[in-house]
Amino acid sequence: MTVGLFFYADPSLRSDSEIVIEAVKSSAVILQYASANLLTDRRFVLEVVKANGLALEYVGVVLQADREVVLESIKNDSYALKYADVSLRADREFVIEAEKAGLQAQLEDTKSELAETQDAAAGKVEELRVARAEVERLKAITTELDA
Repeated sequence: MTVGLFFYADPSLRSDSEIVIEAVKSSAVILQYASANLLTDRRFVLEVVKANGLALEYVGVVLQADREVVLESIKNDSYALKYADVSLRADREFVIEAEKAGLQAQLEDTKSELAETQDAAAGKVEELRVARAEVERLKAITTELDA
């Protein structure tokens, strides 16, 4: 959903957590127009920052100081630290923990991408095997016809 569509949507839709979470996947800016009640709901915010880490910019200030919320944001996008409360940004142990969490998330993403690539490659290998068999079959037919 685009920001414009969300902006003009009925207020009841801008209060619907499922719709907001889906919309935030395309742009964190959408949260500017979401219900204020949602932006202070910790459970909702955790889901939102998992969908788009930069959404941390638009959530309530109390949640910007929540270690778990900020870590989930950073797992999605390391730039989310920019929107964390200054107390967390100044906390050496937290920043190290955040770096580890971000790197771990990147590693998991890379593993998933590798698995998808391997699956796609296996599918292509199978397609090539079938195509090769078809070429051999057609060669055999051509040889018979030439004889």
